[in-house]
Amino acid sequence: MGKGVDKKTINRNPRNGGVKIGTIKLKACPRLQILKNMNGNDFRAEGGMVHSIEDFCNLIGKKPQDIITVIKFKFIPLNGDE
Repeated sequence: MGKGVDKKTINRNPRNGGVKIGTIKLKACPRLQILKNMNGNDFRAEGGMVHSIEDFCNLIGKKPQDIITVIKFKFIPLNGDE
């Protein structure tokens, strides 16, 4: 998947009654990143739930030295509101 690719999004597994809720458009190609290299913009992109590497690691069950896949996208709901 590359930048600009559209993918449908569902609210849960289709076998459990999931339905399409919108589309995501990739803003950049997925990439690998070491967790401890995240910055404030990265935390805001994650919804602002945490404000430090330690809090984010606890939230997702990873260590600061772990490598994660970063996928930046824009969500477009079915109703077209952005």
